[in-house]
Order: sequence, then structure tokens, then C-alpha cells
Amino acid sequence: MAIESSLPFEALEIALSGWLQKNYYQMSLSDCQTAELVTIGVLLHSSFTLNRNELNSSVKGIISTLPESKRFDVSIRKDNWFCSAGAIDMLFVAVDRPNTHSGIDFFNTMYDGNNKKVPNGHKLWFIPTYQIEITDETREKIGQEQRSWRGDEMACYVQGFKDLST
Repeated sequence: MAIESSLPFEALEIALSGWLQKNYYQMSLSDCQTAELVTIGVLLHSSFTLNRNELNSSVKGIISTLPESKRFDVSIRKDNWFCSAGAIDMLFVAVDRPNTHSGIDFFNTMYDGNNKKVPNGHKLWFIPTYQIEITDETREKIGQEQRSWRGDEMACYVQGFKDLST
């Protein structure tokens, strides 16, 4: 999760410390504090439950193994893709501005419809959108593909202390 604030980091951390501790969260600065993040594309064939810590951790772990010159900061967030069908939930990918080309190359290679290390076996497709003029027709096709792929998927969450297999 990303938080935008006009407070300096230390002041924000102090202001949120009670809530963070109560809810077992921690807060840290992004690796890229010298550059803004820019959206470079979307991930097709993503489910309601895919944008979780596992996906972000997996992606960041893979990026950390790249040569230093190819590493970049990344954020994956759920947002709406708008087309004639309305707002469709999709995963948007943002990277630090100086590394947009490295990010696009990475996501084009990693998410080409084959699962190369995505949690839970998901086969994602990366569609670059950075500095690309997307026609209304293409926007419709992307939105309809995500909508038809997900179909009638429903998500529910179960929580408790006992193992679900008991």
C-alpha cells in the first residue's frame, strides 16, 4: 500500500504508530525517494484476490536478483480500467520514472501469459500503456478480455484460528 502525505516521513510514522502497532503493520520508505512512480501498464487475467502481499513480494524478490543496473522500484495496485462496460478492476503497474524502460522490459518478459514465478499459478499478460496512445477500440478489447476472463468470479475471505482442514 502506498500512502501520500504532506508530513515528513518521521512525523507520519509517529502519527500512525498506534494504529500500525495495533494492526501489526510496519511502514517504511520506498526505495525510490528521488523519483516519482509512473504507471507503465496493466496486468490482464488478474483475479480479485491476486493483488496481495505474495504478488508484490514475489515481483520485488525477482527484481532484487537482477543486475544492479536493471533493478527498479515497483508498485502494483488495483484500480479501474474504464470502457463501455463500465469500471473493470485491473492491476496497474508503476515503476520509478528513471527506470521505465527496464520496468517495461521486465514485465513484458515476465508476464507474457506463461507462469514464470507468479504466486498460485496465475498466467498474467502485461499490456504496456506508458506513452502509448490507446485507441477506444483497443481500450474496449482490453477491458472486455479482462471482464470475460474473470467472468463470474467471486471472492470471499475466511478468517479464524483453526486450520481450515480440520
